[in-house]
Amino acid sequence: STPIFASIISLLNDQLIAAGKPPLEFLNPWLYAHPEMFTDIPIGTNPGLPPSDGCGAGGFAATAGWDPATVPAFTPTSLGFLNISFPCTGSAHPTLPR
Repeated sequence: STPIFASIISLLNDQLIAAGKPPLEFLNPWLYAHPEMFTDIPIGTNPGLPPSDGCGAGGFAATAGWDPATVPAFTPTSLGFLNISFPCTGSAHPTLPR
């Protein structure tokens, strides 16, 4: 989901710049200031790598709230918090800069 989210932010930045507005920059402080837009994953584990890889990383267990095993996941409708509207381009495919 990280590449998809990065693509969404990139497209948002393109539209903001085209509208003469500043781009979104370092998002972490802003994102974590709005926990209501996330869905927490409180159970499960990230077992890490097997010891045979030479690293022996043990991994992490998921807990309520932020943890290294999982960060809160966006729901399909949670990007509505951006409250940004874009002009219709008349095409299902946006024109991307070259």
